[in-house]
Amino acid sequence: MLHYSFIYFICSLIFSYFGYKIFIAFSKKIKLLDYPISRSAHKKAIPTGGGIVFSMVSIISSCFLLYSLPKNQINLIIISSLPITLLSFFDDFNNLKITYRLAAQIITSILLINLGNIFSYNLNLIDLFIFLFLILISTTTINTSNFMDGLDGLLVGSMLIIIPTSAIFLDLTYPIIFIILGSLLSFLIFNIYPAKLFMGDVGSIFLGSFYSGLAFQAQDVQSFVSIILLGTHLYADTLITIIRRFFNNENIFLAHKVHLFQRLKEAGWHQKKITTIYTFSTFIICFSLIKFGLLAEIISATIILFAGFYLDKKYAVNFKHK
Repeated sequence: MLHYSFIYFICSLIFSYFGYKIFIAFSKKIKLLDYPISRSAHKKAIPTGGGIVFSMVSIISSCFLLYSLPKNQINLIIISSLPITLLSFFDDFNNLKITYRLAAQIITSILLINLGNIFSYNLNLIDLFIFLFLILISTTTINTSNFMDGLDGLLVGSMLIIIPTSAIFLDLTYPIIFIILGSLLSFLIFNIYPAKLFMGDVGSIFLGSFYSGLAFQAQDVQSFVSIILLGTHLYADTLITIIRRFFNNENIFLAHKVHLFQRLKEAGWHQKKITTIYTFSTFIICFSLIKFGLLAEIISATIILFAGFYLDKKYAVNFKHK
């Protein structure tokens, strides 16, 4: 099985590489570009929406693999993300209303919960609250993935660590995992600083949906918490930013540039340095879980959170000044 999985990985890596090359040429030709604005980290127009390549590679591969592994929930999770993936690709160039995007996220979250192991229905009030709470976690995960795609290589670098860690921890090392990792690694070649291609909402939403779906595959609450905590620093950056903006009487639904990683860049830090810090933080949390367990993961995540607060106070541009 490992031998065949390696072949899947290499084939996905090579096929996706040429897919990104073709997409970049196509995007430049028809002007599917992300033009720099005041909150952008880049200074020239960059092809965007490249996440459609690894998304569709994953979805199409899952459809084929579903015939050989009909009860494999991972393939179903990926296939169920097709509607929100296509909607997000459309949103990359047409700016859909937030109500449409949120509705798609809630519907996708309900599908992911139903495909998972963590929750089973009983007709009572407590289960209803649990169900709504899981929807909240899922939509938060999807949006966190979207919000944290703001620097070259940051999100894809983190997901290249979170996804295999989740798969190993939950014993979900199926062929499709290797296909996704191959396609993501290939994308990193084009997305690392200086980026030649952005994943766009289509990529970040797909990755957030897949991460959420993996978490719901946990067999118990402890395992579920373990997977969610892998993205502690990503959640923290997003949620703390939203809370600060809310109490600062700002519209939390409007685009901004006050995430910690954005304010560190405004303070003069190089994108490579910031991306390395976030990626290394992901590695520390993931390694702690795999090697030592949940308690070690909680300790490492807590230390990284305090490190984030230190960077915020010591080096980042002041939030209120932004």
